[in-house]
Amino acid sequence: MLDVTKTLESCFAELSKEYDIEKVDEVPHINLGKRVCAPSWRILVPASTKGKAEDVEMYIAFPCAFPYVMPWVFVPDDAYRYYPHISFKSRKLCLFEDGIVYDEGDISDIIRINIRKARQWVEKYSDCDCTDEYAEEIVSYWSAQYDGEEQVDDSPVMFGEMPDQSCSIQGFAYPVKRQANKTVEPQLVFYITKGTRGIDYIKENHKTIEIEALFLASVTIPMNPPCSMTVLDLTGYIKEATDRKLFRQLVNKNKKCYVLFSIGSNHILGGVFIDKVRLKRSGFSRPMTPFEVHGMFENKNRKLERFMVYQYDTNRIVERSAGEMMKEKKFTVAGMGSIGSNLCYYLNGYNNAQFALVDNDCLTTDNIGRHLLGYEYLNQSKVLAVKKYFQSYRPDREVNAINSVIEQISSDKINEGDALFICIGDEMIERWVLEKVANHDIKVPLFILWLEPYAISGIMIYVNPDDEPAIAKLITKAKDSFFDYCLVDKEEYEKGDKLTQRDAGCNGMYSLYSANDVTMYLSAMFPHIDTLLSVSDRSKCYQWIGNLEIAKQRNIRLTRRAEGLKKNNFVEMSI
Repeated sequence: MLDVTKTLESCFAELSKEYDIEKVDEVPHINLGKRVCAPSWRILVPASTKGKAEDVEMYIAFPCAFPYVMPWVFVPDDAYRYYPHISFKSRKLCLFEDGIVYDEGDISDIIRINIRKARQWVEKYSDCDCTDEYAEEIVSYWSAQYDGEEQVDDSPVMFGEMPDQSCSIQGFAYPVKRQANKTVEPQLVFYITKGTRGIDYIKENHKTIEIEALFLASVTIPMNPPCSMTVLDLTGYIKEATDRKLFRQLVNKNKKCYVLFSIGSNHILGGVFIDKVRLKRSGFSRPMTPFEVHGMFENKNRKLERFMVYQYDTNRIVERSAGEMMKEKKFTVAGMGSIGSNLCYYLNGYNNAQFALVDNDCLTTDNIGRHLLGYEYLNQSKVLAVKKYFQSYRPDREVNAINSVIEQISSDKINEGDALFICIGDEMIERWVLEKVANHDIKVPLFILWLEPYAISGIMIYVNPDDEPAIAKLITKAKDSFFDYCLVDKEEYEKGDKLTQRDAGCNGMYSLYSANDVTMYLSAMFPHIDTLLSVSDRSKCYQWIGNLEIAKQRNIRLTRRAEGLKKNNFVEMSI
């Protein structure tokens, strides 16, 4: 095993013959604390800068995971703080792309490579125009905190389309508790068009305050850092007279407001916050406008609070994940119990899915052991809770929560979707829906899903609405409780004493299986669901083989089909 400490000592001795180098306890501009595994090195590296040779002071620190991560190289001299690929705050260089692979066993070579690349960095950017590089990484420079500034807020979002012409922007703020530092801070949301999907969800679930904002299309910020600016600086960056007029009018309202503009990215905007100012000033006979006050007194050199606005848009999310929008899918899911709620989690992976969720029950403490949702949703309508759950991370997700039972939903409404999933575990409802399919009232593919007690097996029946012979057979089999597809023997179901538990009350009977059983079952079924949603097939039954060992332990008789089967086997059966 590599002795890092000993090897570093050897490397230090070796490099001492070539460089002016010493061990130090601290690195300027940053407190490394316990993030390093050895003393840092101060080293003078000879380099050619602007046509002359000089020694550049650098620091090399060794993070705890070294040599499995590269050493950190710092150049603290202020002369280099605005160069590309250096952190303005810590002065740490970015010398390698993320994900670099190298030989961690050759520590000497790793250190030498870093020194060489740091020297090349100094020499390259000392003698060239860096404007193009700044432009390519303007988001990084805009997000940096410069002298006399507050930290740049990168939490604001723009819902929907990004503006491309100067216009008033609708916006609101609501309090959010940041987990990192446990402080409550405002979350800013901007949007152009009323009715933008997702906005209603946020306003319904948060206490929002309307804010005033303006997008200026003709703002051209300098590419070279620092990116800090005053009101007068921003005025100079506005190229069109009409935009300058809009800006003055907004500032002269003397209200808290936000100004947004392009920083060269298609999906990120820059912005500044402009606060109210005190207008009454001694020694001035005439009233002063807020715009004038922003350019005088203590405000003249005051840096504006800057922020970044990230686009929240379905197309953008798709671009950063699947790469393309999937075909739109609309699902009706009846039953928001353990099977239905967790099935929705799988179906929600389609980036263009819409849901109609049907159930008239509420979530109780008895449900949360294997339900998708937990404590925070107790005593809420299951359909409303699942809707909230999905919209909490995708507010634009279209979810129709129907607090009812499936037999009260019109066939026309069901047929607006692409598939109907029955996850109720009620034989009479399963018979009812099969009759609806047979009578051509329901015309979409049908999936009936349930787990046998103790998750001895999990079953899914797929019904092609055009497969009339199979539908007729299924209606007959449904009257016999689909025993043909079960692994547990029919007599065990008829006796029932080994298969269910009962609480007090007329509806106190329930089957035992775990959340892990639900996950295993749906994980086995979903690839087939995915295929059938894309390409229809003849009706058939699918079975996941589950906890056969429990059946043996509890002396639960199984059918002959169970012979030779093992847990996690998968069986397809014709109707």
